[in-house]
Amino acid sequence: MIHSKVSTDTTVGGTIGTPDPINTRNADNTLPDGATGVYGLTFAGARVATTAGEAQMWKLRVNAAGMGFSDEDFMLGHFNGAGVATNDTGTFNLAEFIPIQAEGQLSQSVVNFSFLQEGIESTDNVSVVVSPVSFSPKTGPGPIADWYVARTAWPSMLPAMGGRSPNGASLGTVADSDTTLLTVRVRAAFRAISAVRMIQAQDAVGTAGEEAVAWGRFDGSATTIAGLSPQEWPFNAIGAPFGTPVGAPIAGHVFPLPTWIVKDATEVTVDCLANVIVALTAANAFSYGLYLRR
Repeated sequence: MIHSKVSTDTTVGGTIGTPDPINTRNADNTLPDGATGVYGLTFAGARVATTAGEAQMWKLRVNAAGMGFSDEDFMLGHFNGAGVATNDTGTFNLAEFIPIQAEGQLSQSVVNFSFLQEGIESTDNVSVVVSPVSFSPKTGPGPIADWYVARTAWPSMLPAMGGRSPNGASLGTVADSDTTLLTVRVRAAFRAISAVRMIQAQDAVGTAGEEAVAWGRFDGSATTIAGLSPQEWPFNAIGAPFGTPVGAPIAGHVFPLPTWIVKDATEVTVDCLANVIVALTAANAFSYGLYLRR
């Protein structure tokens, strides 16, 4: 089984070149019991304020003695250009998957994340969600060889043999509220969930100073697949508007994140419990999709 456990923070990156620990939730991100490899990192983040005329570029720092990682810096794909002087609409920020390879006896090994800005001047903080994506043979079979090929070429993915998605829900007024996005049934013929697509969209004009950064978990009590915890994945993020929000709607495209959640040959229920890390005045629309393999 592939696993993912998120760490979060709402106030990192305010000083260029200074690493800020991501430590509000899971400061010491412990890999699952029996883990034998880490094969990716996930990341989503959004600016919490917009200072006019200041650009942002980001990187993620990883320290993990068991993995042999010491201040390893991974440049992230997201960037912000200069904001306008008085009013600015929030930005759409893609959730990323970064393929990595670290293998060995990593059971209960600790991963620490830090966040840094690159560039020349920005002073705005960032809200972030990040996770290590690990494999533990104790919790079920590993991915087929083709999964590793697709993972290294992300955003490609294994061809789906089936798919499921609920109607979704609105979410936002309470942080870390574990709001269900409704359940789906996965037929007995399918033996693995090979990717998940996690999407949020603004359902009302954003409120100044409120970024929309969120993660969802599939290991709540309504999910009937045994042994899948931890199973936490980031949604795309939406940056905080500035002043009185004006301008075009926020739109984008979300790529699936590769995972490998295995099940036995029975029909099962899957639920996604969504959490924003900063409370939103107006609820956003959220949903998820599962890509299935026989």
